[in-house]
Amino acid sequence: MKIYRIAQEKGVKKPYKIFRLAHGQEKFIVRVWAFSSEQARLFAISTMSVLKDYLNMGYEIVARLDEEKWNEIERANIAEKELKDKQIQDAWWQD
Repeated sequence: MKIYRIAQEKGVKKPYKIFRLAHGQEKFIVRVWAFSSEQARLFAISTMSVLKDYLNMGYEIVARLDEEKWNEIERANIAEKELKDKQIQDAWWQD
């Protein structure tokens, strides 16, 4: 199996949840960090033998962005940037 690397503009890895779809139900398997959902799915399948077994049984493996975790990370990054900007502004006026 060939694995292709998919590059994005910013090169930021995002959290993806890997699910198994079977009989109309989905089951959470693992969280993976990757650049895209395709890469997350391929990485999970290549590292976890149980996912290969699920594929052989005819189940579908799906990767979805973990929006809750991603939003939490973005809020933390924005807060950190605002704190740095505030520290720079405070240092400027205190001289």
